[in-house]
Amino acid sequence: MRPRYLFQDERIKIADLRRCGLSIRAIADEFRRAPSTVSRESRRNAEADSGYQRFVARRQANARRARPHRRRLGINRQARRRSRRIARSALESAAE
Repeated sequence: MRPRYLFQDERIKIADLRRCGLSIRAIADEFRRAPSTVSRESRRNAEADSGYQRFVARRQANARRARPHRRRLGINRQARRRSRRIARSALESAAE
């Protein structure tokens, strides 16, 4: 099974093969990836005026990745209290 994200060398190869005029399906077959993966990569990371640029694609893909967020229990006092209350009642009912 392939990793979820494309590698930098795959992005370079996609850019080169698209520039040579290969179809999305031909590129997908070469990488043994789904054609939708290559199509999505080309569409999401293409510049409006210059088309698919491999290093721009890498930068945009990294920017879209999940960033750390504060946990809800860390910022919401009511949720934290409710969570403690539920845990306490579960412990008490398990002890009975």
